[in-house]
Amino acid sequence: MFCTCFLFLTAIAIPPSQSGESDSLQEARLQADKTAVLIDYWMNEQTDFIVMMAESIVNINTAGVQDYLQDKLKSRTEFGYVDLYIGYSDDTAVMGSGWQPVPEWKPTQRSWYIGAVRNAERTYISDTYLDAETGELTVTISRAVVGDDGKVIGVVSGDIFLSRIEDIMNQLNSTETIDAFLTDSSGFILMYPNNKGFPAQRNEGLAHIGEICDGLFAPLLSKESEGAFGIRDEDRATHYIVKSIVQAADWNVYIANARR
Repeated sequence: MFCTCFLFLTAIAIPPSQSGESDSLQEARLQADKTAVLIDYWMNEQTDFIVMMAESIVNINTAGVQDYLQDKLKSRTEFGYVDLYIGYSDDTAVMGSGWQPVPEWKPTQRSWYIGAVRNAERTYISDTYLDAETGELTVTISRAVVGDDGKVIGVVSGDIFLSRIEDIMNQLNSTETIDAFLTDSSGFILMYPNNKGFPAQRNEGLAHIGEICDGLFAPLLSKESEGAFGIRDEDRATHYIVKSIVQAADWNVYIANARR
């Protein structure tokens, strides 16, 4: 894992308020914020698309829904979409991929449906998960479809591979001075470098940022950390680890400029 980057570092937390905004800290903050903005932009593009689908599909006659979903799915394959579908309140569903659910598969019992209906005016973004067939890191984005009478007709949903986000993270880790990784809001690691590439092995389960590297990163979980802390190496040089929030998905980007 990426702990090898810090073998020669001493885990002495140095709050930015004490160490000052050095050039290395400013660089790390800039990289973290830039990466979070790029991921935010991409995620917002996908949520806007799902909102458009929810607003448009209500005007499509029942016979045309399958073709509509298939056409939209084809147009989004470059963004990592593997399926676009609608689940109706009567527990029927239409899948853009053509997949036929088994009878016991009930849309209204799925988390993507429940999450979207719980707040019909907001787009629901699922926790990340591994696709059962490919093992790809995936997210589901869904939005309630509301009729003219204000009642929920169903939920439009898209399953999306996060390969584009992996590309963004890989670009950062192609440098010799930066390690970057991504966590969910609870601190569980979604992406981290493995021989300078993402994804690393995922069959180990999700590690928590507060538990890896003998707790080296735990200070970033503190509200007092100001989203950054410094550590000193054996030569007393200070390296920084900073955090920036991906607002659209409530994820965290971490940048560590501590590679030797």
